[in-house]
Amino acid sequence: MLASYSFALNRTLVNEDEPAHMPRRCALMDPLTPDALAHHEPMVRELAREYVDRFIDDGRADLVDQMLWEVPLTVALHFWGCRKRTWTRCAAIRSRIP
Repeated sequence: MLASYSFALNRTLVNEDEPAHMPRRCALMDPLTPDALAHHEPMVRELAREYVDRFIDDGRADLVDQMLWEVPLTVALHFWGCRKRTWTRCAAIRSRIP
């Protein structure tokens, strides 16, 4: 079925074994150390606060729908250096997905 959508599961960190796994993992380790990630923390906290503030007064929330799709995506886009307008465009695309 996936092939009918031109989807090919290529090798990535999550689906490959040694010996290929370790060189890829080592190449990505430095940017993902706690010290390297520390400067992202204020942005992540502010973003999480912003999303929680949207529903906190409701007394309940569907976290997946209201927070846990856009927040991780936005953090990833920030981490990769994408501009805020990209975040907004991704959120707009998400809002059209049922």
